[in-house]
Amino acid sequence: MVRYRFILFISVVVFSGMSLALASDSKYAESDSSETGHQSVIPTISDLFVEAVAAKKSRLPLLIMFGADDCGYCEKLEAEILKPMYISGEYQEKVIMRRVMIDNFDAMRDFKGTTLEAFEFASKYKVTVTPTVMLLDSDGKMLAPKLIGINTVDFYGAYLDEAIDLSYKKLNK
Repeated sequence: MVRYRFILFISVVVFSGMSLALASDSKYAESDSSETGHQSVIPTISDLFVEAVAAKKSRLPLLIMFGADDCGYCEKLEAEILKPMYISGEYQEKVIMRRVMIDNFDAMRDFKGTTLEAFEFASKYKVTVTPTVMLLDSDGKMLAPKLIGINTVDFYGAYLDEAIDLSYKKLNK
């Protein structure tokens, strides 16, 4: 277990460094969506209190992607996995997808109705690397292990589907 955690830690450090390198690459840079062609369709959270009410009513988990504007891997995750999932409509009955951009200073409300900034919300969940994807219930409790970073799109999609299915099953026993 200790060896696994060490390997995971090293992977996170490597992903973080690679993300910074890719952010300077024009293919992954997201300084202006019109330049890169990337435009987010995943709604950015401003009020988790309201989202939690909807999640509880529909018995769906909340998928939250923690990202940053200068994160090339965040853009890759969103463009190649989350956006197609969101647009397809196949996941509407399984999960509510939202994102939190931890590098902006916009105010948001958390699950309890407390106003805070996005990076403060991320730190409550110990999110230090972007992208990080979490599946939460309507009270803000994790339903599946965090998905930290992204390596290959093919494997990531399978891991994400597994986490969504696990989360959905926990809420709909």
